[in-house]
Amino acid sequence: MPANATDLVLDIGNTRTKLALFQADRVLRWAAVPTGDVGAVQQFLSTDRPMAVAIGSVAKPDPTFMSRIQPSCRPWRPLPRCWN
Repeated sequence: MPANATDLVLDIGNTRTKLALFQADRVLRWAAVPTGDVGAVQQFLSTDRPMAVAIGSVAKPDPTFMSRIQPSCRPWRPLPRCWN
C-alpha cells in the first residue's frame, strides 16, 4: 500500500453519518453530515480516493447511497454483510 494511502470510515446513523479519513493511524479530517446526503460525502472526499472503506450502520445501508459514493473510492470489494 502506498505511504500516502488513505482509508475512509463511515458510521451511518438514522439521522447523521459520521466520516473520518485516516492515513495509517492518524485522522486527517472528520465530519458529520445528514444521512443520505451523497453530495456532502462526495465533497468530503473531493481530493481523496480512499484505498479502503469501513462502514458501520444501525440499519441496512441504502443501496442507492452506497452505489453513489462508490465512485469516490478506489475499486472496492464488499465484505460479507452482517445483517439480514
